[in-house]
Amino acid sequence: MEKYLVIETFDQLVENIKRFNVDLLENDSDFIRFLSQYRQWYYLDELDLFGPSKFIGYRKMTAEKYKNKKGKGADGRATEAVISKWFVEVENEELMDKLERLLSKFGKKPSKLAKLNVLKSSSFF
Repeated sequence: MEKYLVIETFDQLVENIKRFNVDLLENDSDFIRFLSQYRQWYYLDELDLFGPSKFIGYRKMTAEKYKNKKGKGADGRATEAVISKWFVEVENEELMDKLERLLSKFGKKPSKLAKLNVLKSSSFF
């Protein structure tokens, strides 16, 4: 059984956050149903894109792979450990509003436990 491998480079993260947003627009309700379950959201202000750790933290992740992740070692704690070297958690009402607007396009709301993370070099401090 194929185990998912965590990303190793920032470029892999950028590729995945772009893929998440493309897949979000192109996929069915089986993928969209996860939106309210994600707790750790990462935002790239340069691209104006969000992505959840459980998706963006694994190499070459796609919506199809994500929907079939059960039993393949997908654990958000592993991804967050890697991603945290580039990001920092923030409390930012403007950014949370932006995430809420994104998810509302799909009839979803962020988890009540949702946390926002931005690049350590971000202007959101």
